[in-house]
Amino acid sequence: MSSRFDKSEAVIAGLVSIVYLLLTSLPYLAGYAAQNEASVFSGAALDRQDYAVHLASMQLGARGEWQYQLQFTAEPHPGAYVKLGYVFLGHVARWLGMTIPGTYQLGRIAFGLAACLAVYWLLGQILFTRLARLVALGLALFGSGLGWLEWLFHWSPQAGVSPIDFWLIDPYLFLGGMAFPHFSLITALLAIMTGLFLHLRRGSSGWLWGLLALCAAMSQLIQPFAPFVLDLAMAGVLGLDLIKGRKNLINQIGGLCLVGLAQMPLLIYNQHVFTSNPVWAAFSAQNITLSPKIEYYLFGFGIFWPFAILGLVQVVKNWTQAPDQSREYPQINMDGLGLVAIWCGAALLLAFWPLNIQRRFMQAYTLPLGILASAGFIWLVEGQKHAKLVVGLAKHKSSLGLGFVLLSAISSLYLGFGLSLQMPLRPAALFDPAALVQAVDWLPTQAVAGEVVLASEQTSQLVAARTGLRVYFGHPIETIAYQSKARLVENFYAGRSDQEWISRSQIGWVIYGPAENNAGRTGLDYPFLRLAFQNNSVKVYQVTP
Repeated sequence: MSSRFDKSEAVIAGLVSIVYLLLTSLPYLAGYAAQNEASVFSGAALDRQDYAVHLASMQLGARGEWQYQLQFTAEPHPGAYVKLGYVFLGHVARWLGMTIPGTYQLGRIAFGLAACLAVYWLLGQILFTRLARLVALGLALFGSGLGWLEWLFHWSPQAGVSPIDFWLIDPYLFLGGMAFPHFSLITALLAIMTGLFLHLRRGSSGWLWGLLALCAAMSQLIQPFAPFVLDLAMAGVLGLDLIKGRKNLINQIGGLCLVGLAQMPLLIYNQHVFTSNPVWAAFSAQNITLSPKIEYYLFGFGIFWPFAILGLVQVVKNWTQAPDQSREYPQINMDGLGLVAIWCGAALLLAFWPLNIQRRFMQAYTLPLGILASAGFIWLVEGQKHAKLVVGLAKHKSSLGLGFVLLSAISSLYLGFGLSLQMPLRPAALFDPAALVQAVDWLPTQAVAGEVVLASEQTSQLVAARTGLRVYFGHPIETIAYQSKARLVENFYAGRSDQEWISRSQIGWVIYGPAENNAGRTGLDYPFLRLAFQNNSVKVYQVTP
């Protein structure tokens, strides 16, 4: 059975996608509208640290470079072909004559739209009823968890860790689409890969394996580990086929091997980059993104789980049938549902595997989990035609589906609207003094390539994002020996440093603004600093020999 999209469904799906793009853009619109002569919006609505890293990567591309170097550390190191998604966006900015922030937002919206289209195309390969597809689309795009309940009851399973609905960007398509263009692009590629695999399972042309392999390699260029969980899920499906004694699998096994081989060169290259040079090795060692306690995932997808379990039950029942037995629910592609079920299980298992990047494996998790939960929901309202409860539910299934989606989206909507309402207050974490921006924009007119800028953490992020100049300090992962450098920077601005440290660190420029002025002094009095620029609240010093 194949799905058919009528015009009214296409209109609804289009409207849902437009709402998604508008809501994920609303904080930015509010932020830019709120800036004034005294305060400038940074351009970041979520995770300003990584936003600065991505814009610094784009600055390299805008200068015509393709290799990336860590822009938040002073140690010399060779460039590498990593972070290519943002380096490429920098080239796009140069080709189009656009600003770096403007191109970033263009990419975020364009890739967000691509994700919506790819996700809905995938839903048509797995779910063959209109309601099931629309519910799954809503769950995938807007779904979150019960973090709002955790906040209401002041409950925290782990000290210092807030509900993941409001900060863990990786698993949520809403947060990912709001924060970073590359998250949406990876979602689109994963959806396309999944749909291609299902087509190939039905005997489509073998050349599609080449397209699937190309998508896998492209997702690797953006984020090296992005396709790994889906690779496991596809291999798991074929493994179950072998266990059940299904025949004629040679082409599928060979095709999946081709997909794996397409990913090997970049895996080998990344392994070489992150082990052959001490700076890159140090970066890799401190790139730690561990999962919080399991309770956070239980609450972080709280509304999904009961329905996902119902969907999983149908998958297990289907797997236990004989290969030639008819499937119980023709409105669902059980082969595809099995694939996303393995995806969900593999991601959750790897999220607690003893690796440094645990939560990265939860990438786009609301997509497979939303499909599985939608299948469970459809089974509940339509699956047992003679049960009185189900007959009663079926009468209101559209309203129940909408309620399910809205209930799952509370945290996403709260965060989206909450950030937008916060922007007119111009929070210091997201806005910069206009005088500081003026000083930072002056720097590239005088600084020489290779010189390093010293400033506080947030000021350093502004420098890297707006100028592309390298900074001494500013990001917990991209700054090598971040903790020790934080103490050195604090000592410097407190007057407890010397020229030898400055020279050894290759620092050429020092910014002294509101964020660096902790002692209320009017400036820095080191003899090796020459005042090169000043306005009403910021001074920029050049380091002299």
